[in-house]
Amino acid sequence: MRYLGLWGVLLCATGVAQTEIQVRALPSDEVMAPRGVYVVDFIQQGAPTRGQLVIQDVRRVTHVYELELSSGARKRVYLNLELFRGESAHARSDSPRTEWRDASGEVVRLDTPKPAQAHLPLVVVGTLQGGLERLNGQRIAFASVLSTYHEANSPPQRVYYWRPEEVPEDWRALLELPVIVLVDGVERLRPAQVRALRIWLASGGTLCLAAEAWRGRVSRVPLVAELLPHGGSVPSAPFRSLLEEAGKPVAWERRVGLGRLCLFAGDLSQPEWRASNAFSQLMLSLVSRAAFPSERLQTLLRTEARGEIPVRYQRVWIGLGVVAGYIVAVWGLTAWLRRRRRLVQAFVPLAVLTVIGGGLVALTAPRLETPPPQIVQLVCQSEMGQTVVLASLQLHLPRGIYEFTLPEEALVLQMPAYPSVSPTLRYASARPTMENRLPSYGILQAAVVYPIAGGRYLELRREGAQLHLRNLSPYALQTIEVQIRYAPDREPITLAHLPQLGAGQTAQLRLNGVRASGELWVRAGLPHDALPKVALQIQAQEVNYLFAFVP
Repeated sequence: MRYLGLWGVLLCATGVAQTEIQVRALPSDEVMAPRGVYVVDFIQQGAPTRGQLVIQDVRRVTHVYELELSSGARKRVYLNLELFRGESAHARSDSPRTEWRDASGEVVRLDTPKPAQAHLPLVVVGTLQGGLERLNGQRIAFASVLSTYHEANSPPQRVYYWRPEEVPEDWRALLELPVIVLVDGVERLRPAQVRALRIWLASGGTLCLAAEAWRGRVSRVPLVAELLPHGGSVPSAPFRSLLEEAGKPVAWERRVGLGRLCLFAGDLSQPEWRASNAFSQLMLSLVSRAAFPSERLQTLLRTEARGEIPVRYQRVWIGLGVVAGYIVAVWGLTAWLRRRRRLVQAFVPLAVLTVIGGGLVALTAPRLETPPPQIVQLVCQSEMGQTVVLASLQLHLPRGIYEFTLPEEALVLQMPAYPSVSPTLRYASARPTMENRLPSYGILQAAVVYPIAGGRYLELRREGAQLHLRNLSPYALQTIEVQIRYAPDREPITLAHLPQLGAGQTAQLRLNGVRASGELWVRAGLPHDALPKVALQIQAQEVNYLFAFVP
């Protein structure tokens, strides 16, 4: 009975057309996630039809999907939506309001399950359909704002098994999964599914491969083949030992973009390995150091694009001077008339003085200075070629309707939460649009993430205390800094600095005081024409930064 709530089934008949719509949570309604992922399946039975799937999340952001369904068509839409009304885990969560509006104007409400935020998901992809249940219920110290929901900030984990065909083809549906384990069978993944896993890994996910997987048939998956050691031998640099047993490494890891790849020397098809203490210790270590990719992205964006556009007022002192002059003039006029015993005749001059003073106040009253719109884009380079870009929009705008054209496959991680703003996201074409209606002067802030294809901007090679850089892009990189961060909430420390690196040039930087526990990356300035545009109706100041993580 519990799982009946996962499915809202609708039969909507218009003439000879009949549409069946099924809504469920991914991977279930009991997973712990900062955002909700829903799968909407459309099955058209009868004549072709078209309509709109309209979803309003808890922040009153409206998502509109224009759909055309041919006879006998099957279509699947993935929704990644806000779950919380506030910024903290104690804020109220609710299920989004979902409707189907067909071409005839009929509106049918769809039952959307409300997430329970009970379990931390660990997803196993492949032919393995059991055997890891001993991991269920084990409490993990997990770094997330949602951990405060659970006792001692340690949520219990739950293992979910997916067949290869169940893996979403949309990378946005994977952003709420911290850990994915690939086993035998994933060689049947389609190219679109492999691409989704690439972007998920580069966005901050933790990908795990067992020995029989990364040395066997799974190593033929393009995603896996690019990340494995050459020849399938024992991993070496840039892999580092993660766990040892009896003095020998049993697990290795390396950084891939914002995410991590873990290889462990066990066979999940053997019950002896699954029951070993080394495997339990390994999974506890991996999950506790993992993170939700969506939270990882927002943390990086808040850290590097921090600070709001300051609000400044003009003519403040002029307005105060006019008011002070009016008060002094009224006091002086009243005193002069009192001395001449003509106070009764004060009405006319006071009225004239008030009219003049009011006009001056209206002409010289303080007004809000409108700063130029600002767009900050952070390019997070991945060794796989799937680079993720974070865009931060901060706009002070007068009353009106504003439309933004977002890059292809963009996901809006943050939207304005003000009651006076009515945001609408439309997905009628490849490039979604974001529309905002402002009834009065307001501030718009949004965070967008999207992938871009192509090669790397920087080639990084670390040899001891030396870091070798090569600019692979056609652009000159400005103000290059090598930074290290020992904790997500701590300021980065700059280890080395380079003013400029031209296209095709190489450089060597010496690193001092680097500990293995820190995250090491290169931060550089990119020209404003190096990335796809977030098209606005108004001119905006654009700032681009490159973040290339050192393996």
